[in-house]
Amino acid sequence: MKIIKGDKIANEIIKELTVEVKMLPSDPGLAVILIGDDKQSRKYIEIKQKIAEKIGVNFKLFEFPENIEISNIVYLIDELNKNKSVNGIIVQMPIPNNLDRLKIIWAIDPKKDVDGFRMHLFRPPTPMAIINLLLHNKIDIYHKKFVIVGYGFLIGRPLATLLKKQGAFVNITEKNDRDYRSKILEAEIVIGASGSHKFIQPNLVSKNQIVIDASGVDTDFEKIKSLVRAIVPPIGGIGPLTVANLFSNLIKAYNIQNEI
Repeated sequence: MKIIKGDKIANEIIKELTVEVKMLPSDPGLAVILIGDDKQSRKYIEIKQKIAEKIGVNFKLFEFPENIEISNIVYLIDELNKNKSVNGIIVQMPIPNNLDRLKIIWAIDPKKDVDGFRMHLFRPPTPMAIINLLLHNKIDIYHKKFVIVGYGFLIGRPLATLLKKQGAFVNITEKNDRDYRSKILEAEIVIGASGSHKFIQPNLVSKNQIVIDASGVDTDFEKIKSLVRAIVPPIGGIGPLTVANLFSNLIKAYNIQNEI
């Protein structure tokens, strides 16, 4: 059994970005929009803010109550799109159900879409963290059988697209599927992206599998770590690399906007 972590790779990326930012003519700017008061969202934002300060990025947080009118959010995004000191815009997910998520996402200038929702100029940080981690550890993707547990717009859907582009065989399952167990057991690489607490239990894994906890909560890590070939843990695994990829996208955005 091998434990595969992403924090060391993430630290190397952050070091490289810190050097790169020092060479830029001005500091890149990241705007983060928080709607509501989700504790987990605040935790993620605090992590991003600490990394921004470490790298030398100007970090701006805009907070709104969950009953905010969507027109106010779209207006702010429009102003941030025009602001040359802001190079990347993030709307922290999840957002309240009463708001049209797509309308908000599509209001962001594609050149500032550092979360990669459009998958146009930028790749989404979490799916790319998974691919980066596999490639860094010399784990083949081409013609490998993957199963993604969860088909959300943040991880599951874009990850399936990116893996297929690299020649992987990708199956999708949800926790409510009747045949989810057989789909998971057939896979060589299992990716938990449903956000369901400790959904992947010992009865869903085998000794030849690689298991990746993409959401940070999907696997019962302590119970299954000795039962699989390799495992990416919920802590120190995909999360740090996701944040590093986000800031890589931000520097790329800065360079695109300033034609560097």
